[in-house]
Amino acid sequence: MNHLIKRGDRYYYNRRVPKALWDQIDKQLIRISLKTDSKKLAIRKASKVNAEIEAYWNSLLNTNKTHSDERFKEAVNLAKHVGFNYAPVNDLASGSIRDIAKRTSAIKKHEGNPKVVKAVLGTVKKPEITLTRCLEIFWSITKDRVMNKSEKQLRDWRNTRIRAINDLKSLIGDKSIEALTRQDMIEFRDWWIDRIQNEGLRANTANKYLVFIKNIVETVSDHLSLKIDHHLIFKKITLKEKKTKSRKPFDKEYIKSELLNNIKSGDLNDQAKAIVLIMVNTGARPSEITNLEEADIKLDHEIPHIVIRENSLRELKTQYSERRIPLVGCSLEAMKKFPRGFPRYRGKTDSFSNLVNKYLRQHDLSPTERYSLYSLRHGFQDRLTRSGVNDRMQAELMGHKFNRPLYGDGPTLENKVQCLQKICI
Repeated sequence: MNHLIKRGDRYYYNRRVPKALWDQIDKQLIRISLKTDSKKLAIRKASKVNAEIEAYWNSLLNTNKTHSDERFKEAVNLAKHVGFNYAPVNDLASGSIRDIAKRTSAIKKHEGNPKVVKAVLGTVKKPEITLTRCLEIFWSITKDRVMNKSEKQLRDWRNTRIRAINDLKSLIGDKSIEALTRQDMIEFRDWWIDRIQNEGLRANTANKYLVFIKNIVETVSDHLSLKIDHHLIFKKITLKEKKTKSRKPFDKEYIKSELLNNIKSGDLNDQAKAIVLIMVNTGARPSEITNLEEADIKLDHEIPHIVIRENSLRELKTQYSERRIPLVGCSLEAMKKFPRGFPRYRGKTDSFSNLVNKYLRQHDLSPTERYSLYSLRHGFQDRLTRSGVNDRMQAELMGHKFNRPLYGDGPTLENKVQCLQKICI
């Protein structure tokens, strides 16, 4: 059903016009070059052309469409079918005389079909792309960005962008993105400044939402070839961020004398205890441990280790996050108790982190507000540094970018385990 024929070394889409349309179309055979000598590619192209042709034929038989999006899409397809790219009448008027002459000549064959005439002459009004509609289009053209996200990651990714658009709409209404102005974004920026001053929010939070809006509008504008000057609209729109204080690290002696004993004997559930203990000697992020799958846990290997990689539960934070980390000390013992991972917290890292941070506060295990569960990762980094571990080994263990050209295969598991045995608890 691909309607293919080959002439010479080229493939063509070839299909007879249904009898029901002979009065509306002045030819009985449609033949369109697919501009390829590859049969595999020709089949794909023919399938797309066939869908467009059938949509065009259906539009001729059905005159009851009223939705503006549908009318515009129909006009684009009609213009394409008779050999022209759709262009609004104002653009045509400022275009070449030759193009106008060609279009005028072509519509003489279709005088009995006003839809074709309007399509070729560009008199079908283009539908407005409101902020709401813009977001719907954005979802449909960014599927490649979310292919590897877990259900939670996808939900979070979508919700933050929905909130950004809704916040802007609450301020300026559901405006067409082609009518957006720099003043609109300055107003939105000022609205965020008021919230920062009155609600204790941070500038980097506002900047995230400003960047979300910018990216959504730019992506849709580029995809649809809209004439939006987004460079002017969003120029220098973000706020100056205050430097935030980093988390303080738990030092080795504190972990040994205070933290571990309390965690082991406390009332945390067994899976939460184990995840904390695994963080101690791996420096892994909480999400990297909670979302381990059974295949990522290599306890039977000559050197027991975990594999941090993309799996069905999550995508990696960065490309550098993929790595293998040996298990030593209390981390190895904890992992042995859960060789299949942590089903209670799979896809629920926030629940785990909130639980442990609350526990640390309630049991006075966070000396100041700058200490949290993440202080274990910072402490792991400090122990590596103080034991003289080189930068590349640190980057390999922490899942950080190594800021020099990479040569060779890097540290082996044997190298890593020797390094960790010197600092393990």
